[in-house]
Amino acid sequence: MALLLIFFGSIGLIFFILWLVELIRETHKTSVKIEERVANIELLLEKLNNNK
Repeated sequence: MALLLIFFGSIGLIFFILWLVELIRETHKTSVKIEERVANIELLLEKLNNNK
């Protein structure tokens, strides 16, 4: 009985770690997209200021 608990617990732990890795990847992708958008906005503002 204890072996079954250890076995299924370790499988659950592996899936939890995989889920965490995927969550970190998605968060990183989102932050990179936000950084790119901020850079684009900064460039647009710079162009607008130069045109004045």
